[in-house]
Amino acid sequence: MSVKAEAEVFRKIPLFAEADRAHLQVIAFSSERADFEKGQAIIAQGMQGAAAYLMLRGKGDILIRENGQTRHLGTVEAGAFVGELAMIANIPYAVSIIATESVTAARIPRSLFMRVVSEFPEFGVRVHAALAKKLSNATTELMGTKSIFDKAYAFSRRPFQ
Repeated sequence: MSVKAEAEVFRKIPLFAEADRAHLQVIAFSSERADFEKGQAIIAQGMQGAAAYLMLRGKGDILIRENGQTRHLGTVEAGAFVGELAMIANIPYAVSIIATESVTAARIPRSLFMRVVSEFPEFGVRVHAALAKKLSNATTELMGTKSIFDKAYAFSRRPFQ
């Protein structure tokens, strides 16, 4: 895939939708190719978020381990961008992504991402705005969920008739 074509794949990701094409081309050109065989971890829950991955080919399962149990949360395939929040925030990955078939991904190390942000502040501003929007949407969704739980709790406290 050409650098320009890969940059367009990055543009489809909400985090980069408003980013300048030239900045996305820098990331596409500088990213590393990573190949994973079926069963290999693309990212592992609890490991430090050192990189994000743009899935170029293949599929993977999203898994989370809680209380000794592993739950399947969904799947990812070509075009998915995984691990970005952990990479940007420099925190551990919240989930694991396990290849269910051969996967090729563009690996974006945190050092590369931060270098582009520092050399092109306008890129950082646009990514920051996208993250703020994502957080705002998540907060709104969470408040809607809270309202549902509050109503359910109030209903459960009513006397039985």
